[in-house]
Formats: sequence, C-alpha cells, structure tokens
Amino acid sequence: MRPFLKLQTVDIKFLPQVWPMAEEYIKSAVKYTEDYSADQIKVFLSTGAWTLFVMVDELQQLHGAATVSIENGPNHRTAVVTTVGGKNVITPEIVEQFHYMLRHNGVTRVHCYARPSAARLYKRVGFKDKVTLMEMKL
Repeated sequence: MRPFLKLQTVDIKFLPQVWPMAEEYIKSAVKYTEDYSADQIKVFLSTGAWTLFVMVDELQQLHGAATVSIENGPNHRTAVVTTVGGKNVITPEIVEQFHYMLRHNGVTRVHCYARPSAARLYKRVGFKDKVTLMEMKL
C-alpha cells in the first residue's frame, strides 16, 4: 500500500534546507533533457522564477519533487510543469492538490512537456495532447 502523499510548495527561504532532499528527484527528471541541469534549476528556484513542489508523507519524508514556472498572458495565467521526479507521485490525489494550489494562485491552465512514456501517465490524470513540439538543432 502506498502512503498518502501531500503536495507542498517550498518557500524560497527554505530552499537551502529542502534542496539536498529534493535534488536527486530533480536530477532524475532532467536526465532526458538538454534544456537545463539540476544546478540551473536550483538558480531558477532561488531567484523565484520557478517554484519547487515536494510530495511528502505523514512523516514529512520526501517521495518526489516537481518544478513549475508560472507565465502571465493576456488570456491565461499558465503554470508550466518543468520537471517531475519520483516514483508513483503522479496520482489523482496529487493532481487534485496541485490544481487547488494553482487555482489559489490565479492559474487558469497547466502545460507540461513530456516524453511519450510520461505523456501516457499524464493522460491517466486528465492531461490531453495539445500540440506536438518539434525541434531542429542548429
């Protein structure tokens, strides 16, 4: 039986205390991307450009971590999930908590980039395909 996980945001002032516990989850999440490293993510978090979310059990033990960037546009305030790391942390319960926290901060929609295996998992909790991201390196 998996433990009940609670989603929490990490205030910038607590980042130095929480980062050592969350870093391995973030490192596991970025091993499939060349867009940024865990060290660069730490800079985004420490400046407030991104927000760190952690999934903890009743004993406050970490089971996963995610990072989010919030973008303001003319029609939407969009949360972009930039990384998610951890096993069995994308659950309907966590997604419900995530939606509540985002709505409380004025977010009207959520985007995320995902490789095919993660996209299949995200579809199980309500995400839908919107576009296909194409890339060509120069």
